[in-house]
Amino acid sequence: MLRLLLVITLIIPMTDVFGNTEFNIVLVIDESGSMWGSRQHPQANDKYRHRISIIENVLVRLAEHVKGTPLVHRLSVIEFGGDTTVSVAVPISNFELKYDPAKPDDMVSKAKLLVASSLYSRKRNMGNTNTSLAIKTALAEFKKLDAARLGAPRERQMLFITDGRPYTYDQTLSALQHDIKKHVKTLEQSKINLWVVGLNDASNYWNSGDGEFWEKLIGFDKARLAQTSFPNIATVVQNILDQWLKVKSISLSNDEYHSRPYLKQIIFNVHLSKPRNQLEIIDPKGQVISQTRQQGTYVRYLVNNIIVGTYHINKLSQSGYKIFVEEHAPTLTFIGPHGRINQNVRNRIIFKVMQGEHGLQELPQWPVKAKISVIPPSGQQQILPAFFENDGKYSAHWTPIEIGQHKFSFQAKVNIQTTQGPKQYDLVNSGVSGSVEVQATSMPKTALWLHLEPPFHEEGLNLLPWAKTVTIKLSLYQGEEQVTLDDFVPKSWLKLEIMDKSGISLSEHPLKIENNYFVAEIPIKRDNWRTAEQLNLRVTTKNHQLTENRALYGIWLPASIEDKRISGDPMTVADIDIKMSFLVVIIITLIIILLLFPIIIFGLQHLLILFNIRGEDRSRTVNLLIYDGLNDPSAVTAKKINITGQYRSQLEGQIRLMIEGQSLVADLFRIKRSTNLNSPQLTIEYRWQGEQKDKKHSLMLLGKIPKNLEGLPSGNYMIALSY
Repeated sequence: MLRLLLVITLIIPMTDVFGNTEFNIVLVIDESGSMWGSRQHPQANDKYRHRISIIENVLVRLAEHVKGTPLVHRLSVIEFGGDTTVSVAVPISNFELKYDPAKPDDMVSKAKLLVASSLYSRKRNMGNTNTSLAIKTALAEFKKLDAARLGAPRERQMLFITDGRPYTYDQTLSALQHDIKKHVKTLEQSKINLWVVGLNDASNYWNSGDGEFWEKLIGFDKARLAQTSFPNIATVVQNILDQWLKVKSISLSNDEYHSRPYLKQIIFNVHLSKPRNQLEIIDPKGQVISQTRQQGTYVRYLVNNIIVGTYHINKLSQSGYKIFVEEHAPTLTFIGPHGRINQNVRNRIIFKVMQGEHGLQELPQWPVKAKISVIPPSGQQQILPAFFENDGKYSAHWTPIEIGQHKFSFQAKVNIQTTQGPKQYDLVNSGVSGSVEVQATSMPKTALWLHLEPPFHEEGLNLLPWAKTVTIKLSLYQGEEQVTLDDFVPKSWLKLEIMDKSGISLSEHPLKIENNYFVAEIPIKRDNWRTAEQLNLRVTTKNHQLTENRALYGIWLPASIEDKRISGDPMTVADIDIKMSFLVVIIITLIIILLLFPIIIFGLQHLLILFNIRGEDRSRTVNLLIYDGLNDPSAVTAKKINITGQYRSQLEGQIRLMIEGQSLVADLFRIKRSTNLNSPQLTIEYRWQGEQKDKKHSLMLLGKIPKNLEGLPSGNYMIALSY
């Protein structure tokens, strides 16, 4: 009997896309007197608290790691000293780093805020160095972390930062070291990886015995010396975290970084020698990159719109800095083929490269050389050249000869010219792979496919503006014929999940059988009155058993959009556009045009008058004259206002007259011109300060004929045009 091949054979595991590494992490930081300076250790090993900024760096990088993925990390932070009322504290316990699609950048902000509120403000004298108790407390924290996240195995990492030799008043060094060895043995049995970073600036404990103790206990590769808090602690921890996340950071040795093409993101991790130091990072176009909020000695610069070229570091203060650059390459998805295919039949193997949210577009100045490897059951690897199609898709034609499971992998190189000569880079870092089962016979007639009804996966789904739900309908096909559901499947056989593009399930909805369709009503969230969010769907089964030995192969999609999947899963459809009904769009557009028509006509009329006036004044200068007609009848000393080419003018507060020692100001003075080819013509409305608000004087000027200004103590003042 054939079983439903939904999970085991058809779906590419999520681990292929995102990696299967979820972390339980405990960070332990030394707060003993030698770190911050004390009577016994007047020279502080970490005066500017670089270890706290390192904790922020770790949290932020882990928050970035889960972004856009279903991964969840859990983390605790322990501070320890000794011989005081509080020798161990847990300021951060069981903190969850999880991506929220509704707030994509929220996790990074929460991580930074958590460090600021829990660690930066802490000023606690924790005395000496009770290392044994700190590790014992860490073991308890790991139990909390393990209990909070059940399911797939999680990687357990413990980072221990210290400068001190274990010491308490009531235990000898050998007794403390014996306890430490016992606790480390428990860590090993619990499969917890311990990393120790030793500061050796002022105390020299590491070189005088502590380093040898830790290296023998956990290994030379995991016991690391940071000779000074800056810049060594940043370098060591950056390297450790790179190993955890399986990435490689670039350590800048000078004030320049040369970016390469096709990167989707660059992050500058900057560690400063002192708080409040400042520097600028300038992109190849001369623009300053904005930084995240700086709390201590760590600050980061995130670049999404990458410009290929040289980024320059501009130092704004005299103190030092250390910069690590994380290069985030495009991501890779396996598109197909999936399920089963036939022997000796030509197929296309397709991978898709995503640069951020969009498919990569090749640029002629940076050619990509891609290939796809095929490993058949015999193990004889076949290398096929892959050709760029569009929207990030690379394909190779392949005709399988052997029967059985075949595995695919993708590689691509980018060739660029640099000042040091030609260089070659990997286009993607992902280890995504795919597989397909090759069979000797054609696909069984019992194979079933789901079809979306109506077929809105290409053109989108049109809704009315006030609609709050969308109806999803799926039919079941055997080959090219629709089948009767009651004859094939039990009721409540399928359920529908609304997904985030990263593969996170947002909600579940039952698929009911109605009129020979699987039907579900899905609530929609609108971005605005015109569009709603895109839908990403996945169908799963509640019962794998099908009648008459039939198997479900997936949701059928036409070849033109075969990549519209989530992680290549054939039971998914991604990027379904929800749009307003085309008819409604036409009606609303017509209404808007009718409403705007009078405004448009009015505007065109005024624009025509303005053009005419400017044409009339092309060969003349038009001035408005205000003068005393009794004492200056020739307007020699007149107030002159240039209105050449002007249609409307508002001169409130600009007309000021001195009459009988009194200053009079026009708080209303507006000019409106009319077209007149032979003589300028205009209308004036005005009111003098002190007059009633509803009082307005108006007059019309035509040609050079002057008129009296009303509302003045003296009736001698005239207004006229000159041109």
